Amino acid sequence: MKKIKLIDLNKLMLLLLTAVLISSCGVNDTDDDEDEPLVPNQEGFYVFGTNTIAEDALDPNARMNRAVLDHGQGAQVENMEGVYGGFMYIGANSTIQFSEVEGENSTQYGASGGGSIDHGEDVGNVPINDEVIHGMLEADASPIQVEEEGLYYVFVNTLDDTFVIMNVKANIIGDATEKQWAEGTSIPTESVSVDGAVFEVTDLMLNGESGYRYRFNDGFHVYQSTDVVTMSSLGVEDYATAWDTQVNDIGFYLDNIPHHESGVFTIRLEYDAETAEWSETKTKTGELLVDHSETEMGLFGNAFEVDGTEAEWDMGYELHAPSVSGNSYTWTWENVELIEERAFIFLEDGEWGGLLIDYNRAAVEGEAIENGQIVNATSVEEDDPNFYVVEGGTYNITLLIDEEGTTVTID
Repeated sequence: MKKIKLIDLNKLMLLLLTAVLISSCGVNDTDDDEDEPLVPNQEGFYVFGTNTIAEDALDPNARMNRAVLDHGQGAQVENMEGVYGGFMYIGANSTIQFSEVEGENSTQYGASGGGSIDHGEDVGNVPINDEVIHGMLEADASPIQVEEEGLYYVFVNTLDDTFVIMNVKANIIGDATEKQWAEGTSIPTESVSVDGAVFEVTDLMLNGESGYRYRFNDGFHVYQSTDVVTMSSLGVEDYATAWDTQVNDIGFYLDNIPHHESGVFTIRLEYDAETAEWSETKTKTGELLVDHSETEMGLFGNAFEVDGTEAEWDMGYELHAPSVSGNSYTWTWENVELIEERAFIFLEDGEWGGLLIDYNRAAVEGEAIENGQIVNATSVEEDDPNFYVVEGGTYNITLLIDEEGTTVTID
């Protein structure tokens, strides 16, 4: 019986101690802690919000880096103290806020009315041809409202207490594109998540031996003032190096991106949230289709007579426009008397400088080719890609340019 009484006494003492500890923790103290916003203990500027990459300012992803600036304009520096910018995922129907920590002091910012939505060109210092969320930073004001899901570029200038938030829409512009530098071509958003974003365009016609840039929302700068000019388009660090290596490491660089080969391409532009880096993938899917409906082609060389005289590589033979069927263009020369041991090519307008088709620039077929009556002149004379007439006679010749490429048929 004495042993049982000892155990009961120990239990009683434990219960009394627990009650004392609970009563010493005031309920009011807990409520006060919940009212205080959580702030980092490291100086810096932070962005956070609901359904974003950072739910609160303590999340490592909340810390903003300085915005990359165009060092060729404005103050001509790559970044500036108090000017922040970066890409971040924001979900639909979200709110975001900013927090600034200076020494032992911290300030939480929002915007009056949750921010405003206006066309960029109607907002001071925002040369963007699209709508943006913007406003003035206000301490302890309402969180900023974001309705649409997307990859956003968030810009904050604490020098004038302004912010700009832009749902990123990509496009490509440059002399490699059909619209040159006059207008960008949209690259639709394929997917977006906390991990990054993918933009993709198909059937894009690009010109070879040229250049281009990626930019966002139809503008080269999200923010442009006298001193502060953001770098808001993607290029390469050095054009010549990228051209020689055929490797395009794209980023916030001033040099345009080189492009080598003409054709139809699928372009995939990706943003990796973990590395904060951009990359591109270009896949050629076809040849560049050009409207040749008014292109006059003719034989050019010395393998035929013009006005009763053997041509001497100075005049075209039977120049004419093609017959057209959709994207197929066909030029035909019938009953052509070709002179033995002479050569010819196909040349636009019968003059140097236009479209030229030689033996190496086409798929070559037909009875005369199979029988060796017409051959590649390189087999006769080194580095001569013209059509060479082994056996003189009367021939029918066809030149076809379509989606598959260029074909010459000689019978």
